[in-house]
Amino acid sequence: MQFAELSSAFTGHTVTHGWDAVCAMNAARTSQIFFQQYLNEGPTNPRAPLQAIFPHGTGSGFVLLDLILGPPQISFPADLALQQGEVQMSLVKGMLVQFDPDQQIIQSAIVIQPNESWIAGPVALDKVAGQVNTVGQVVANLAAGAYQPQIAGIEASSLLATEIGTAIQTFFAQQAMQYILGTIVVGNIPAALQPTHFEIVTQPDPNDTKGGCVLLLIQTNGTAGSVGPLQTYPIPEGHTAALLVSNQVLFNQLIPPFLTQEFKNMGTTFTGSQSNGVYSAVSSGGTVNLGQFSSDSDTEYSSDAYGSPAAVTIDTGGFVVFCAFESNLAVQWKKTFEQYWTTVDPIPPVSQTPYKANMACVYAMVNTASVDATTDVIAFSGSGSSQFGPAEHYSFWQKFCGHFNVPAVAEQRMNQTFDAIFGKLELPSVNTFALGNLLFPSLHALSLTAASVPCDLLASGDVSPRLQVLPATVHLQPGHTQQFVAVDQHGQPLTGILWELKPGLGSINGSGWYTAPAHVNGAEVVVVQAINCQNTTQSAGAMTVIYESPAANGLTISPSQLLLTAGQNFALHVTDASGNSVDATCSASPKVGTLTQGWTTGAWSYAAPATIDGDAVVTITAQATQDPTKTGTMKIYLAPTVPVTISPSASTVRPGGTVHLTASASGFSSFQWQLYPLGSGSIQADPSDSSKAIFTAPASEPQNQNVIMIVAYGLHSAAGIGLARVTFNP
Repeated sequence: MQFAELSSAFTGHTVTHGWDAVCAMNAARTSQIFFQQYLNEGPTNPRAPLQAIFPHGTGSGFVLLDLILGPPQISFPADLALQQGEVQMSLVKGMLVQFDPDQQIIQSAIVIQPNESWIAGPVALDKVAGQVNTVGQVVANLAAGAYQPQIAGIEASSLLATEIGTAIQTFFAQQAMQYILGTIVVGNIPAALQPTHFEIVTQPDPNDTKGGCVLLLIQTNGTAGSVGPLQTYPIPEGHTAALLVSNQVLFNQLIPPFLTQEFKNMGTTFTGSQSNGVYSAVSSGGTVNLGQFSSDSDTEYSSDAYGSPAAVTIDTGGFVVFCAFESNLAVQWKKTFEQYWTTVDPIPPVSQTPYKANMACVYAMVNTASVDATTDVIAFSGSGSSQFGPAEHYSFWQKFCGHFNVPAVAEQRMNQTFDAIFGKLELPSVNTFALGNLLFPSLHALSLTAASVPCDLLASGDVSPRLQVLPATVHLQPGHTQQFVAVDQHGQPLTGILWELKPGLGSINGSGWYTAPAHVNGAEVVVVQAINCQNTTQSAGAMTVIYESPAANGLTISPSQLLLTAGQNFALHVTDASGNSVDATCSASPKVGTLTQGWTTGAWSYAAPATIDGDAVVTITAQATQDPTKTGTMKIYLAPTVPVTISPSASTVRPGGTVHLTASASGFSSFQWQLYPLGSGSIQADPSDSSKAIFTAPASEPQNQNVIMIVAYGLHSAAGIGLARVTFNP
């Protein structure tokens, strides 16, 4: 619906569900914003470890995950009715290690390549809690069970991929991981506009089956409201954002201090007053001095009870500022008071006669809202109307006013005094709140274009990058080029752009032509950054993935890198660039171990030799049967096994207790430590000597597990793993 229709639908009742504010943003634009935040963080910057051990297959084997995740890339799916977000995190590096706990040997390890594998999945928005911490960071907490990811980049049909997916879900179900979404600008704004907590929900657009918005339900210094979509879709047609500031915040916390400051010379105080769930701002105390009234001949004038000239002063209590018809801001004031008026008889003997009169004055104004296109300040403008005169009929009044028009002069003075305040009323700091305190101010601006006060403040506008780089994401082979273009929020190309690369891999000229480096080790991610030289606060980025694809020559063998120990087997799979299984001939160089073709298309297996005396590398090459020009390779690292001993090998601990552990092995001294099962305490390696670690038991005994497996392992030119047992004794 149009803005006026939406204002009418919101008239007379608060629609924020008890929240201090609600910000609605087009879902597609919000995904763009989160993508820019993702680029700003650095897509492959190590962000969080993912460590877990889980049983594998039907035997006694286990798989150990030791992965480093990149920052989350958050977006929103097409079906906004699901109340879900999508979170994808690349696996920056790490290992998937299979081991036999009975023999205490590592069997295999898949080496994770950057951007070759990732985890992705939905986040239940009703389980995501947001808060603003002490340094102004806006943090989303993926509470336990909120994130249900699956792993990608490992053959989907394999049993291992299924088990890894289950293990990752278990890991996130037991972790409440926090991710920074942005940083608010800590400014000198009222507490009513300082976000402290928020919830995220989505709301489909009833007029667009593929569209909708993301709602930020914002708590400042009030209490949290109910979580869910609003009764009416809050973004009007032609806009991509809307901001609702609750009636309580507006009339109870923002307008009263502003007006109290404006009325300070009169001694008037404004406070919020509630009636039927709706607030208004009302005044108390203070006086307005309208000055003395006198005729040109000074034979009629305002006076005190003794006939001495005196100014007309009126109690300024009783002003009411409220939301009125047609979504405007209204001011009303009506006051009765006693005032003396004196007439002078100039004919000797000169005499003066004071008259006491009950006076009545009225002031009213209806203000319309507007938004400054440059500053986004929301202001209300209008001119008031006043009435001034006796509250009842007085015989002297007509004669008194016959010489000069007291009501007209008084009404003019009232209008001048009150119009100067109410006619230029601004909502303090709402623009700062909208532009600086809603999650992502450093990257994007929420521009406001229209406002009204049907009950809550309703402002609408657009959320859009002031600057965008197109295309947003590209994949390039080493040495290839790509043209990038910087455009404004209307999609128009911009000039005067400074181009930067983070990191500085490859080159880019002043016109936005990027050339990828000729050679890369694994996958590299480069953020192409555009900075507007006319306004350096405006910047945006695009992501370039430079990757010598395993299928660059037509075929992929997965996994692309694998470590095996003596006598171990591993299934290989040959696919084309689209992931389809391909019939191929495979060979090993050097001819070490046994390479065997499987019974399904693309299936092969490799068996390491029964003994491995030193580390070696075997290259597997695949050649498509139907098109011999299509080939692919992978590497298998053969590693001898080394026994690892953990001391003590068995110990007993009470809840909350600790155990000091030491690992030792011939040939290497660098170890990684993990626990099984998840949630059974924590283990911390000594930063200066990873062969030493401290296990800390949980505060209470696990319900279904009183024996904990502690694992220390190393993967160097040899592979070794050791296990220790910890038993609870509560």
